[in-house]
Amino acid sequence: MPKSVSRTGWCYNNNVALWCLNKDSIMKNKYFFSVIAVSLMLAGCSGAADGLAGAITDPLNPKVKGQFNRLTVGSSETNSLLPSENDTITITDSEKSGADRVKTYRKGETIDISYKKTGKITGLEYELNHADQTKENGELLIYKQNYSVVAGRHPAGGKYPDGSIRPVDTKFEVNTIQGTHTTEDKLPSGKIRYEGLAFAGGDDRNGKLDYTIDFGRKTGEGSITGLKGVNSVTLEKHNLHTRNDGTVGVDGGRAVSSGLTGGSYGLTLYGPQADELAGSAYFSNGGNSKQIGFGGSQKK
Repeated sequence: MPKSVSRTGWCYNNNVALWCLNKDSIMKNKYFFSVIAVSLMLAGCSGAADGLAGAITDPLNPKVKGQFNRLTVGSSETNSLLPSENDTITITDSEKSGADRVKTYRKGETIDISYKKTGKITGLEYELNHADQTKENGELLIYKQNYSVVAGRHPAGGKYPDGSIRPVDTKFEVNTIQGTHTTEDKLPSGKIRYEGLAFAGGDDRNGKLDYTIDFGRKTGEGSITGLKGVNSVTLEKHNLHTRNDGTVGVDGGRAVSSGLTGGSYGLTLYGPQADELAGSAYFSNGGNSKQIGFGGSQKK
């Protein structure tokens, strides 16, 4: 552009047409460009503010976690969340609000666990309401994975209808294992190792599961470590088989741990391609029984 411009408009430099501004126009346009710059900055700040607002409100709008998100309440041999079909269970979930915070469930109804973290054992306060008006209270432990859940009650106390203290058996019990089952035609090949958690009560939830399945030989074996007052539990090699209902798993495997007797275990495979396993171990232990819930996912 030429150094001296007397007017605003087209001018020429070496036969090249240029749009030229005089000094007054330049000052006016400085103001114009400043307004544009400030507007762009404010727009950017608005976007940042929206992002900050989202970050603040996201915790108040939890995301659904995992693929299996409803725990069915039952009163059968494989689902004993209710000891009797006429019982009810009241769950207090501190992560929920309003009417959803404390809810009572009957046989066949489902507990929403969609916002519970996967790969973690969650404890929920419960009150079991028996048909004879007696009550049991304690903690419902839920080990949720992506495709499966292991759940069991750990009683803490009880009451008679008049409110007086009712003695209860405070041993932890695995009540139900649910999930999206793997079918035989979707089983992978080779050896696959599974790692996850094991728990034996509200105050004993830091156990570790390590289990390997040889899908070629259709056998599985592993161990549980890290539980309180329990030495390492060996889950001895046992056959993997397809049950009459189409589920695939281990039944009647032998569980061994020094100091505990009469041990057995079982497990089931879950997910599109045996992505997970979930099960329980039981020790009769001369009348002083002990139960352990466990689960694991494929180690990548």
